[in-house]
Amino acid sequence: MSQVHFAFQQDSLSINVEHNVYQEKAFAENFNEKYSGRDFEYEDMEGVSQNFISRFFNWFFNMLSELFGFEVNPGIIKTFEIIFYVLMTAGALFVIIKLLFGKEISTFRKPEATINNWNLQEETLEKTDLDSLLLEAVKNKNYRFAIRYLHLKVLQSLSNRGMIAWHYEKTNSDYKKELQDSGLKKEFDRAAYLFDYVWYGEFTIDEAAFEGVHLQFNNLLNNIEKNG
Repeated sequence: MSQVHFAFQQDSLSINVEHNVYQEKAFAENFNEKYSGRDFEYEDMEGVSQNFISRFFNWFFNMLSELFGFEVNPGIIKTFEIIFYVLMTAGALFVIIKLLFGKEISTFRKPEATINNWNLQEETLEKTDLDSLLLEAVKNKNYRFAIRYLHLKVLQSLSNRGMIAWHYEKTNSDYKKELQDSGLKKEFDRAAYLFDYVWYGEFTIDEAAFEGVHLQFNNLLNNIEKNG
């Protein structure tokens, strides 16, 4: 490029022209490699900032990259983040359902083996005098235990007639699947729901409410005898 300077003297005009030389430069051959990697990846977040979980996963995989000298695809990081959110949501739903419906929904649940100093693992249900235990519970107005004994009477009656194979680690869902009669299955399901609600929900129950529950269990026991 040339620059022109004008200088005025008395009777003449002189023009000084300066010539500047510019050297053309080229990018280095390893330009792309030098400025590659996650540190040089800029995405338009459109005003959305990363939350704590995203920052944690980015920090964690950046640390692995520095330690072991490999690059982790951002898509893989996003996949781990999604999996984390899915597991966290599933865990939250499990806790909510468990609080609402009691212990019966737990896949890993083991039924309570000891009830009022009676060890179900050592005693055989078929030989247990549940009527005496029921009468004692009603006499003491311990209606929660009375409903427990009514439920065990149902299981005892079904087991004695070969309709179910009783085991202290089985759940009501297991017994329901073993029942063949559709009518008994529906009645058992309703009675088991009442039992779960009172026993595992640890709800107090008064005499009037117990009488209604007692009637439903007695109807179920009578139908078991008819079908057995």
